[in-house]
Amino acid sequence: MAVFEYVALDLKGKKVRGFVEAGTPREAREKVRELQLSPLEIIISREILKRKRVEKRISREDLALMTRQLSSLLKSGVPLVEAINSLGKEFSGHPLEKILADIASELKGGKSFSEALKIHSQIFPPFYINMVRTAEETGELDRVLNRVATLLFREVSFQNKVKNALAYPMVVLGVGSIVLFVLLWKVVPSLSKLFEEFNYPLP
Repeated sequence: MAVFEYVALDLKGKKVRGFVEAGTPREAREKVRELQLSPLEIIISREILKRKRVEKRISREDLALMTRQLSSLLKSGVPLVEAINSLGKEFSGHPLEKILADIASELKGGKSFSEALKIHSQIFPPFYINMVRTAEETGELDRVLNRVATLLFREVSFQNKVKNALAYPMVVLGVGSIVLFVLLWKVVPSLSKLFEEFNYPLP
């Protein structure tokens, strides 16, 4: 899913602008029509493109750390928006700073926490958003976020173990390739000349 910006005419012929989520420009155009608007232009939001470039620089470990800290702030009684703003200062200069500011803005605009997270679905995986949505209904957001952070840290740990497990075979393969290259480039030609000098047939 992507966010598309549209320019359209309403029933009174007035030009309006807005945003819709859709998989393709064609689907976005259909969604605009469902709003009883006549679409004039459909484009991918530039702001969303900038946001995606920022999101690509945020690792799972960053997300896990931020989530654990948010859980701790909520557990200590800090309101959600205030906690997110506080984290934004903690991550000053980090790509998460902009994401946290966006989420706080969405919350102030009336969206739920899970709805605000969904806008940044490239960062927050489906299980994260779904668990937050459930927590909003049960009122246990701090406890659920702590659980989410634990799951994210486990994911990071697993990925690191896999990388380390693959590192040794890759090193062995690399060294083996170098040895094979040296054999073919240096040793084999030398042996060939030696066999020729003594009139021995090559094996």
